Amino acid sequence: MYKYLSIIVPVFTMMVAWSTAEANDRFDLLIERLNSAKCLSMRFVSVIKSDIFDDIDSTSGELYVASDGRFFLDAGSDQFLFDGSNIYTYSESANQVIIETPVDSESTSREFSFLLMLDRLYSIEPITPNREYQLRIKTHTSETYPDSMVVHIDDSDQILKRLEYYDINDELNTIIVNWMKLSTACRSSQFIPSFPDSVERVKL
Repeated sequence: MYKYLSIIVPVFTMMVAWSTAEANDRFDLLIERLNSAKCLSMRFVSVIKSDIFDDIDSTSGELYVASDGRFFLDAGSDQFLFDGSNIYTYSESANQVIIETPVDSESTSREFSFLLMLDRLYSIEPITPNREYQLRIKTHTSETYPDSMVVHIDDSDQILKRLEYYDINDELNTIIVNWMKLSTACRSSQFIPSFPDSVERVKL
């Protein structure tokens, strides 16, 4: 899970949840939009801070994810695509794409689609109503989602603004969302593998 999540939430992963927010809280409206959306697209900057190595690493990227689990992630010079059957990992520098058939396709489909249904996974406590929220996972699952996250929202546009969590290496991950859109449908062409003709294809 974290081989993708560490890149952007690496979600995003992730992103929002709802349980005890006030009736008029803007977070409620965002949750409703996420639950009803069939497609999420976003541009972001992922910042990972390591206290051990005193290092900060940042990556710009784009994410396109369907509610049925298909996703396309463009992060730096690498791309990750799940078309519902296979995972494609493309490295521009190596001019190579690795093709894998996941052992657990259901788990793979939740790499990013869980972002559209986080109220089922997390409970929430407002830190600052309409702005900042503490998310805590309800029950532990086999997927390694963050146990807790702090989510900041844009209360005027009802979109995610920033997401902060500690990964399995105890490094602080910050996802800064520059643009986000929720749609009623995805473009199917976004999930069709499309790589340079010269790329080396490796089937695992």
